[in-house]
Amino acid sequence: MKTISTVFRCLFASLLCLIFSITLAQKTVNKGLPPQDCGTPTPSREAVEAAEKAIFQLKQGLVNKGLPSLVTLPIKAHIIRQSNGTGGLSEATLNAAIATMNTIYQPTNLQFYLCSGVHYVDNDNLYNCDVDVDNSLLVLNNVNDAVNIYFAGTLTAGNTGLNGIASFPSGNAAANRILLYNGVVGNGQTLAHEMGHYWNLYHTHETAVGTELVTRSAGANCGTAGDLVCDTPADPCCYFYNPFNCTYNGTVVDVSGATYTPLVTNLMSYYGDCRTQFTTGQQNRIGDGYTYRLSLMQTSGSYVFNCPTTAIAAPSNVVASNATCIVNVTWTDNSANEKGFIIERSSNATTGFVAVGAVAANVVSFADISPLTGTTAYYRVVAANSSATPSTVTSITVPNGLCYCVPGFTDCSAGDAIINFALSAGSGTLINRASGCGTSGYSDNTQTTSATLIPGQTYTVTLTNQNQYPEGFTVWIDLNQDKTFAPNEIVFRSATHVQQTIQSGSFTLSGTALPGQTRLRVRQSDDRAEVPSSSCNSYPYGETEDYTIVIPGLQTAVSSITSGNWNSPATWTGNQVPSAGVDVTINPMHTVTINGITAVARKVKINGKISYLNNGKLQVGQ
Repeated sequence: MKTISTVFRCLFASLLCLIFSITLAQKTVNKGLPPQDCGTPTPSREAVEAAEKAIFQLKQGLVNKGLPSLVTLPIKAHIIRQSNGTGGLSEATLNAAIATMNTIYQPTNLQFYLCSGVHYVDNDNLYNCDVDVDNSLLVLNNVNDAVNIYFAGTLTAGNTGLNGIASFPSGNAAANRILLYNGVVGNGQTLAHEMGHYWNLYHTHETAVGTELVTRSAGANCGTAGDLVCDTPADPCCYFYNPFNCTYNGTVVDVSGATYTPLVTNLMSYYGDCRTQFTTGQQNRIGDGYTYRLSLMQTSGSYVFNCPTTAIAAPSNVVASNATCIVNVTWTDNSANEKGFIIERSSNATTGFVAVGAVAANVVSFADISPLTGTTAYYRVVAANSSATPSTVTSITVPNGLCYCVPGFTDCSAGDAIINFALSAGSGTLINRASGCGTSGYSDNTQTTSATLIPGQTYTVTLTNQNQYPEGFTVWIDLNQDKTFAPNEIVFRSATHVQQTIQSGSFTLSGTALPGQTRLRVRQSDDRAEVPSSSCNSYPYGETEDYTIVIPGLQTAVSSITSGNWNSPATWTGNQVPSAGVDVTINPMHTVTINGITAVARKVKINGKISYLNNGKLQVGQ
């Protein structure tokens, strides 16, 4: 669950129909973790219990309930470098880390090998990886025939530095990945630790399914609480130990008054450089985790562990075409055994390619809905197999000024969605749209929902949220119709994040707004980030929605068509509230009320009446 304070948002594994799926949807409690430690959160209690039941049923059907004599598993290493190709993990460090992990995992009968070399990703943003924002982009690079491990220059969840993050067993191909911070790859512990999570090991201090008691005698709960392993002593976590001789010196007791004596050398603990070993119970659980993950993989059919020895034929005839704010990429599939395709893009013909999309096997097209504009973009396609080689490169140039940016990924699935957007003028409602969480946190409603706004008129925007977390919102209108939302086109921005279901704000449409059709964008974010100031960047949690706005050309003269308020569009011809430079006629039998405002006009001809309330004023000759 998300907490209100001291949180870091990480990945969350949820189980549906006994299959885990990893998302960025959950905001998890920061349990006082030391900086630069593990960011892998535990599934919910219900998900853990369902997984345990599934594993029990799987083992009931097995004659040999352990692993075969030896299982060799392929690893696809993705080394993230800076955009200029520098700063990545060295292959020597990578190879040494895999060798050390193999020594640790030897008693489990699991061994790992590097499959078809290293895949390099040259991108400054991903090099400094914030999993809250970047995970959805990283996993586009996943191959579907090996364990994907990413190595980043820095690894954070928001402002919390992390050593690594893994995904618990899942049939979801996006959950087939581990992320590591370069600085700990060579320590002999973190890679083995995160791989332990990948095979369903929990932290020794885990409390998601209950707090483990110290006793292993009558009343023991080690099989149903803590890390669910009985030969790992109960662990209160995490600071009371001597890092020089690796002895625990804490005096914490459990609810029965028994003093904790955790195993500080356990690899799934948080006892720094003291961690060197798995217990026999953990080794057996790794075997169960392998069996469980394999069953989920077979059910979903999304990925396998089968690094091919033969090359995959590269796609050919790659073509990129512009379809107004979308680049359509097509290709010829020349292979019969690809595991899907990854579409990569760069602003350079030879370097800097980054995955922008992924499709299933046998699919031969992809729509890039957020293309580069004003420069030449280069595309290539590669099979989602470890041994695949990319296609030849194709290029296209999309001119500036044609497309609005598609906002970066913003997670709205954890309780941060805009569930209703309303736009009103006085007592009249112009837009009142109920909605849910859009794809990647974005809903383009411009084809279905619009409103006509008059320069000089005051409008109110009202957002309804799920009232789970403090939220703030910003509204832009593209006043000059240049397909960008400039800082001076922010018409409303919340002063701060507030936890309340309905939030609203008002603005007066600038008289400089060009007549014609344009766009309104509203973005909501929670207090994990700023109240939005960028119309395009990613935010960890929140949502973005777009609407069409029509601004009619201003009339130089208006007249009343009924009695009503001066600032109500319904009072005037063309629904145009009078403003400076406009001649006004109040027709016979009409009473126009100026209530608590200062009304302006160039000239006023009164054939009816004007009523002044609450210090209302009229300035003529403006």
